[in-house]
Amino acid sequence: MRRFNTEGPVRPEMHYCIPPLERLDVDRVLGLVRDERYFVLHAPRQTGKTSALLQLRDRLNAGAAGDLRCVYVNVEPAQAMREDVAAAVRDIVGNLASRARGLGDGFLYEAWTDIAGAFGAGALRESLVRWSEDSSKPLVLLIDEIDALVGDTLVSVLRQLRSGYDERPDRYPQSVVLCGVRDVRDYRIRSGAGEVIAGGSAFNVKAVSLRLGDFSEAETRALLAQHTRETGQRFTPDALAAVWRRTQGQPWLVNALAERTCFRGEALRDRTRSITEADILDAQEKLILDRQTHLDQLADKLGEARGQIPRVPCYDAPLSNAARAEGMPMDGPDFSKTELVPVIAQEADTGDVLMLAYMNADAYAETLATRRVCYYSRSRQKLWRKGEESGNVQHLKQIYYDCDADTVLVRVEQVGGAACHEGYRSCFFREIDPDTGDAKVIAERVFDPADVYKK
Repeated sequence: MRRFNTEGPVRPEMHYCIPPLERLDVDRVLGLVRDERYFVLHAPRQTGKTSALLQLRDRLNAGAAGDLRCVYVNVEPAQAMREDVAAAVRDIVGNLASRARGLGDGFLYEAWTDIAGAFGAGALRESLVRWSEDSSKPLVLLIDEIDALVGDTLVSVLRQLRSGYDERPDRYPQSVVLCGVRDVRDYRIRSGAGEVIAGGSAFNVKAVSLRLGDFSEAETRALLAQHTRETGQRFTPDALAAVWRRTQGQPWLVNALAERTCFRGEALRDRTRSITEADILDAQEKLILDRQTHLDQLADKLGEARGQIPRVPCYDAPLSNAARAEGMPMDGPDFSKTELVPVIAQEADTGDVLMLAYMNADAYAETLATRRVCYYSRSRQKLWRKGEESGNVQHLKQIYYDCDADTVLVRVEQVGGAACHEGYRSCFFREIDPDTGDAKVIAERVFDPADVYKK
């Protein structure tokens, strides 16, 4: 029986899936490779980019764009070397050699240690030259997690990749695909000498940038429909709508929510029982409370330096303080200024202001990852998931930050009709007369706090 995938690349024989390459313009990708282009594929975290690259590798090695040898490599391990360029390049070349050997090409595996010893930080270029000269087929490289690299290491790798561009395909790879969270043009790299270098200038042979995004609503429903076809278990219309509303098509969240609902709920293992909206919401709460590994990683990675940050309204997290120090683009609230930023909550439908609270970086990241607003309680000194006691949760619709990057505005769907712990729709239920300074209550209570808060 297939299941929803929440760990690692998709395996169609084991997992329900929307084939990753179907979410790209495959004909265009193959055309770029045939035309000997170097290009970029960027994608948000946990969207299936590695699965897409692996499927592309297999298709190219099967002859989809000619008689080519395509090798995939993940360069993230070299991040640990930071700006020790020689050590990072050695790690990358060794990893590349191992991947090629796994596909039956042993040339680089036999040669790379000698090349690394002789050429040091420049070993990547020399390795690609010798490998291309030896190979009976033009080479194609798929380089994953390229923006994990930092500083001089990233500059060196980008420049070595472009340096043999004029010698392709006989003495350099015919095509190179750089894959990461951000487009190469958005890299702002601070070198060891303090110079800020744009990624676009370090890799100015890029032909085009392609993006792999979240699932569409139709793709989300199609994924869930695979479970129904194979097990007979239906999702009610409200349940389908709830999955889309809670995840907005973020692939890992869709799979995790469905996996939790369909395979970890004992009652729902009875495949004659339809999955309802209540089942989806229950699974969501359990995911949050369990602090699932990938949920934590998604929240953390949304806050990494490598995030592709759309302009507001946005659902991605801010750059980390380390990223700011390295000169990356600053988007989102700046938690390097202060640990807590004020957050104004506004009802999405009416525009009415509901409350003012605070977030730290963890609360902000969790809000983005779960689409449920989480604050930081100054009095209790811990994360405060709005509505965790009253049930009056806030579902995130849009999020903005101000010109100084020190204040956040969230537009929300307020469950239960009241945001205020005193039972009012808005915490701003008193109006002050500017002439007299007198205050009066201008709203009616939605609920009695004594009935809701039992403590």
